[in-house]
Order: sequence, then C-alpha cells, then structure tokens
Amino acid sequence: MAGCESLQKLDLTANFIAAPAGLLSVASLACNQALRELFLVGNPCAKDDAYRTFIIASLPQLTRLDGTDVTPSERIAAVQARAMCPELVFWALTRGARRRCRSCAHVSRRRRLLECVLDCAA
Repeated sequence: MAGCESLQKLDLTANFIAAPAGLLSVASLACNQALRELFLVGNPCAKDDAYRTFIIASLPQLTRLDGTDVTPSERIAAVQARAMCPELVFWALTRGARRRCRSCAHVSRRRRLLECVLDCAA
C-alpha cells in the first residue's frame, strides 16, 4: 500500500484483521500521507479498548476512523500515550489489559485504558 500515494479512504470492514499482527500492518499505512479515512469495523482488532488509541497514534494523518471524526483531544491523548511508552500500547493490545486489570472499574473506557495499564504495571 505504500505506493498508493493518493489513497484517501480505505475500507477494510470485516476482513478478519486481528491484533497484534493486523494492527501493526495497518500502522504501516503511516507513509500514506493522503489517507484521511479508515474503516476497520467488524474486525476482531476493533473490539479492543486500546484499538482506537493505537490507530490514531500510529496514523496521525487520519481525520476519521470507522466513520467517526478524530477529535483534537483524542489525538493529543493518543500521541501522548504513545510517546510515554510505545511498547505499553503494544502490550495493552496483545496481552489483554482488561483481563489483567479486573479491579480497575474504568478499564472499559478507551481513554483511561492506558492510564490503568500504567498504574497496574508499576
């Protein structure tokens, strides 16, 4: 896909893309600077709480993900989380942070997942 310089919208709905390998492949779309919209609805990877944060941090050129606008605050939070500890984002996606942090009531909220992982990993 790196050669598709004019690609603006990519619909990968229901293509059985799973974490982590599938998400790492999607992250390789960062070189497609014209890409503005990405649809991954219906894929196993989209069920993970950290999925949206990971994609937004990996593809800063996106303006919409799964038909929903990427908000400025969402982008800032994703970039900050990735900058703090990129391997932690990967850990959250691959190791099932929700199962490891059962005592954290806020784990289901996408924005706080990484905070929970940071707290529980310390």
